[in-house]
Amino acid sequence: MLNIDPKPILYRYFLPPLSLILILLLTNCGRSDQKKPINDQSKPTPDSQEPHQDQGMQKNEYGFTDKDSKAWWLEKAVRVLRNGRNLTDPKEREVFLAKSPQDLVKELVNDESFYDLMVDFNLYYLGIKSDKLKYPNQSTSFFSESILDRPQALEGALLIKEGGDYFKMFFASPRSFAKPLPGMFDFETRTLSKDPAKIRLNKYQEFLAKVDHLITMIKEGQNPSRNEFCLFQGTSGAGNFFEGLNLRYLLNSLETSGHPFEFFLKCDLDSTDPLPHAPPDITVILADLESLRREFSRAFTYLQSLEPEVYHPTRLSEVKILDTKALQIGELSPKKESISFDQDFFWFWLTMVNSSTNYNRKRASYVLKRFFCDDLTPINVISPPDHAGTSRHASEPSCQSCHYKLDPMAGFFRYHGVVGINFKQIDSIRFDDNSERSLADYANNWLSQTPSHPWKIGFIRSTTKDSLNDYGDHPEDPTFADLLPIMKRSPEVKQCLVRRLFEYFVGEKQAVDPAYLEDLTNKFSGLYATSPAAAFKETVSSLVLSKTFRTPDPASEECYDYGPNSQSGERPPCKVAAILQKNCASCHQGTGASGRLDLTRWVSTSGLEKSFPHLSPSGTPIPRAQSFQLILDRLTSLDPDLRMPLSQEIPVADRDALFLWFNSALDGEVKK
Repeated sequence: MLNIDPKPILYRYFLPPLSLILILLLTNCGRSDQKKPINDQSKPTPDSQEPHQDQGMQKNEYGFTDKDSKAWWLEKAVRVLRNGRNLTDPKEREVFLAKSPQDLVKELVNDESFYDLMVDFNLYYLGIKSDKLKYPNQSTSFFSESILDRPQALEGALLIKEGGDYFKMFFASPRSFAKPLPGMFDFETRTLSKDPAKIRLNKYQEFLAKVDHLITMIKEGQNPSRNEFCLFQGTSGAGNFFEGLNLRYLLNSLETSGHPFEFFLKCDLDSTDPLPHAPPDITVILADLESLRREFSRAFTYLQSLEPEVYHPTRLSEVKILDTKALQIGELSPKKESISFDQDFFWFWLTMVNSSTNYNRKRASYVLKRFFCDDLTPINVISPPDHAGTSRHASEPSCQSCHYKLDPMAGFFRYHGVVGINFKQIDSIRFDDNSERSLADYANNWLSQTPSHPWKIGFIRSTTKDSLNDYGDHPEDPTFADLLPIMKRSPEVKQCLVRRLFEYFVGEKQAVDPAYLEDLTNKFSGLYATSPAAAFKETVSSLVLSKTFRTPDPASEECYDYGPNSQSGERPPCKVAAILQKNCASCHQGTGASGRLDLTRWVSTSGLEKSFPHLSPSGTPIPRAQSFQLILDRLTSLDPDLRMPLSQEIPVADRDALFLWFNSALDGEVKK
């Protein structure tokens, strides 16, 4: 049985900061809940009126008909790009109104506030967005510890600012961001201490006095007792002392087996056992004590710079990178956990728990949904000859619609058990439900019979054309780290990122023309190759200048922005028009369309309904409902001779979109 001591994890991660007790909700940022990320499409702020169209004026290129219409957009754009701060200065408003929309947006995205906005977007992108971004602290506010506990959000924003590779924030270890030292509970008054810094300083001075007393005794030739050698009294030793002072940075450095100062740090006063690792002679003890005093003094001096009274970052530029050299004690700096425990992703492992029967599917689902925009829509697929049969449920043909891509993605996490601990070098693996099993037996569920990739692990696009799939750079033994290269080269990930930007700045429920999204993605990808910062700024600028963003109360089922060369007039509904044009128009267009079905035109049929021209063999129009059902049957058929598009693989997202749209149309949600 594998024994894991839970105390270090509990001490280090589950002790809540006691000083952070108030929550300041972001105000006026256009969000009513997490499902409406940032853009308020409903009503203007009280500072401006909803634009009215002057019928005697001609619209400019942005559709503004008068000063009021531009002012309404201006209020909204400033509020969004300044991360929730309204435009309140009348003089600044007039200056902004005099600028062209392009120049105004360019100025705003080049302001330092843009990177604070990217922190907030990154939280949304990671799926952990909350309105509780900052806490109050007298006259100012600072990032909440929950934000500083998610270094990927900060790292991603810094990478954008520095022109680095944004996608490195996923799996490369982010920088260590310093947190303000937390408050302390006064057990005598049973209240939060009003001056935790003073308590920490007093206790630390008491510790130095004990060290000095011991040094003096040794220099004077006296023989210190066990009580005097134990600098940190109590059964928890140094851990109890520093945890009690909420000095977790030092605690991380000291909780290391074989620490050079273990003789003093881990002495258990209540034990009758010999002192651990006792130095051979008194001169060594004296040298160690003097070194211990110097290094602790230096480390504590640095930690005083992290007291909340002097360190309360209000924006990304004020967040400090933790100086690990300043905290180096005994030649052991406060390192991140070893490969067996990924501290940087603790929030992920804590949220995405894995049982002995789940086979990491929750973790895989998160990756596919958040970063590939694959909602795992259950569409019939042709079962692959070699799929991950981790359970009977996963092997059922009807279940393969999800599991053919879910289980191979889950394999990247197969070595990670309880709270993300990597058990690869151990014979057994323990799960979050506290069950345990043989690691080899567990991992064998992903073994493959295919020589080119001995593991059924990767990003799967097709069950019939293996060349379309990505099994990573190390197919002989793919791990969690192999996901980063796959994500960096997958066009689906960049398109999903642009979609998340659209959702964040415009609205999650707002219809978007796939051709418009594809055009934005192509421009983003082109810029990203040379300047990631420019790619983000240009994409955000395009969204804020878009017609959808400029329209008050846009209809959620309508598209307002289109890709280049989009048809008008009889063009099908925007949600599917570009997909049909790309994947189906080569066969289903015009009077001689295959199956007598024209998927490039959207025309009136009976009443107010519209449909695609679809004729029976006798030449009579096929009713809309029957036509849509026939299309759905071919779209989801498991027969390669019937499945549409015929002999052609289309992106999973495109097939999903068609499937969902035709189903909603059959349910009566699409009228025109």
